[in-house]
This record gives sequence, C-alpha cells and structure tokens, in this order.
Amino acid sequence: MNKNINFTITEKIKQQDRNLGLLSGRKHILVGLSGGADSVMLLHLLCEYRRRTDGDFSILAVHVNHG
Repeated sequence: MNKNINFTITEKIKQQDRNLGLLSGRKHILVGLSGGADSVMLLHLLCEYRRRTDGDFSILAVHVNHG
C-alpha cells in the first residue's frame, strides 16, 4: 500500500476520533473480520492508527464461520 495514502487515511481516523470520540479512552476495539478486502483494510488501518498515536487499547479481530 502507498504509505502516503495510509498516512492520509490514518489522519482521517484521528480527526474523526477527536470529533466523535469513538476510539479514545477505550481499552478494547472489536473488529468483525469477514476476510474480505474491506474488513482486512479496516483492521490494518486501526492497527496503524494505534501504532501512530501510541494508542493504549487492544484490537481484537473476530471471525465467525457459519459453515
């Protein structure tokens, strides 16, 4: 992935967290992971956000196999 795009999206997440407080102050973030491109990218970006902001929360990925 292009590092500039990754940085820009991570900055957008940071802005929205400041505006809405969705991640700040949380101890755990649960991500529903289907295995598709969208959910894998969401997981990747949240990990990047945590790394870049020294976030003090764990990220848990959950996948349920319906088969």
